[in-house]
Amino acid sequence: MPPDPAPGAGGEAADGLPAPRRQLSALAIAIAIAMCVLDASIANIALPALVSAFDTPPSRMIWAVNAYQLTILALLLPMAALGESIGFRRVYAAGLAVFIGGAGACALAPDASLLIAARVFQGIGAAAIMSINGALVRHTYPVSMLGRGVGLNALVVAASAAAGPALAAGILSVADWRWLFAFNVPIGIGALALAVWVLPGATASRARFDWTGAALNAAAFVLLFLGIDKVLHGQFTGWITVLAGAGLLAISVWRARARPAPILPVDLLRVRAIALAAGAAVSAFIAQALAMIALPFLMHVVFGRSLVETGLMMVAWPVATGMAASVSGRLAGRVPSGLPGAAGMTVFALALAAWAFMPANTSSPVLLVAALAGCGIGFGLFQSPNARDILLAAPRGRSGGASGLLASGRLAGQTTGAVLMGGMFHLAGGGAPRLALGIAALFAVLAALVSLAKLRGRLHGR
Repeated sequence: MPPDPAPGAGGEAADGLPAPRRQLSALAIAIAIAMCVLDASIANIALPALVSAFDTPPSRMIWAVNAYQLTILALLLPMAALGESIGFRRVYAAGLAVFIGGAGACALAPDASLLIAARVFQGIGAAAIMSINGALVRHTYPVSMLGRGVGLNALVVAASAAAGPALAAGILSVADWRWLFAFNVPIGIGALALAVWVLPGATASRARFDWTGAALNAAAFVLLFLGIDKVLHGQFTGWITVLAGAGLLAISVWRARARPAPILPVDLLRVRAIALAAGAAVSAFIAQALAMIALPFLMHVVFGRSLVETGLMMVAWPVATGMAASVSGRLAGRVPSGLPGAAGMTVFALALAAWAFMPANTSSPVLLVAALAGCGIGFGLFQSPNARDILLAAPRGRSGGASGLLASGRLAGQTTGAVLMGGMFHLAGGGAPRLALGIAALFAVLAALVSLAKLRGRLHGR
């Protein structure tokens, strides 16, 4: 593997890579992030098959999904800091290798406990990939093309999310569930070989890694989200868990304030543009997660669509997101990011509100698909310019922290939305899907208002 350049060495072009290498680097980044996204959605589809294969209760088997997600959430910021310390390419390549090994272990797991353990291992690799994905995009593309690069990344994520259920169904129709994980191995090996030679080395600070801060950060996020889930399910111990997580998070913030490049990027959140973009992202992804979980239930139970029809219609959302993200990515830098961000979240909120109040006797598949596409278009218009704001507003030496913040905001929002949805099912029963869509619309409105606040800062020269 070529060495990562020292700070200020300019080993990779300060304004992106040369065109041929840029294209190969973009391909390596796309394959790796696609594998992570596919693996999350594939595992959801595989749950019934896993329950049957291991004769395990669904309440235990769902940890094959939760363990992967929680591991990623806990390690995103530490992995981003490690990338800044020893080099993004090294951490990314190591993460790919761990992810491939975890996929192979999942495919060979003899029982549910070892499968869950393998998913934790796979989540470590996915955290390394996802945490510095944005930093590698920033170092791959010149500033003038960064919006396009972020848009392409969003397109890959959206297409992977759309393809996940169909790919899982296709594999399960002809092969054992183990192939849902095994197919990652040959593709991952190819991506790893490509990544080692073409990814930008970027700048390694060689700073000492803060192991204590990493442990505090990981424990805080795990305890917070586990505790919130327990509280929403009426368990008193959840409050104790939440308080423990909040206490560790407070300690993490206190320690981070005295460090020049902390794992918990409080230094970046002091930058107004980054703070606003991160807040808008969390709110938008909470809305997205609520809607993505609520809509299939609404379409199947209330509108009477079959599971196959529901799955096919739901593809309209991520496809529309990817197309709109590509367009908004090309606009990034030409128009203030708050404009497409606010417009997109307004469209998203209106589409969600339409779903929340849509009559149960609605039968037109065209109308349903159009409403789903409206959600996707609104989200796609918001996503690329907002992500570009976080990556560009950070100093180049803190691109790892900015990338980790970007990924953490996305996953924290999605995890919060999923936890809230679980609580709504517990509290509201059959009315939970419509309630969730109404609340999701409110979060989308909040994201629109925060996006508009960026314009105010721009007008005042901030």
